[in-house]
Amino acid sequence: MFKKGRIASNRKPIGSERNSQGYTLVKVANPDVWRGKHRVMYEQYHNIKLNKEDIIIFIDNNVTNFNKDNLVLVNRSILSDINKRLNFNTDDIEIRKAVIALDKARYELKMKKQELRKE
Repeated sequence: MFKKGRIASNRKPIGSERNSQGYTLVKVANPDVWRGKHRVMYEQYHNIKLNKEDIIIFIDNNVTNFNKDNLVLVNRSILSDINKRLNFNTDDIEIRKAVIALDKARYELKMKKQELRKE
């Protein structure tokens, strides 16, 4: 039925896109390695490699808007603080940007305090 070396007729080429749970996924390697398009686009825009702790947030809540200005990088610790804020669920983009900036600053302050305690 399946001969060795034969490629399946339904195999998607690298760069193909599909939707999963509302997010667009991009095939980045064979046999079946798919990544979120927002993560791939952020890496291309900023020439960095994201790790598992890095989260990309859509500022306007539109998961199909992959503009450079709409994608913001945060880590999981900052994301948990952001999710605790009631005013982050607003549609006002400026408020959302301010909440992210505030929580990033609080996280940096927390990291500096931890460094000083170690010394």
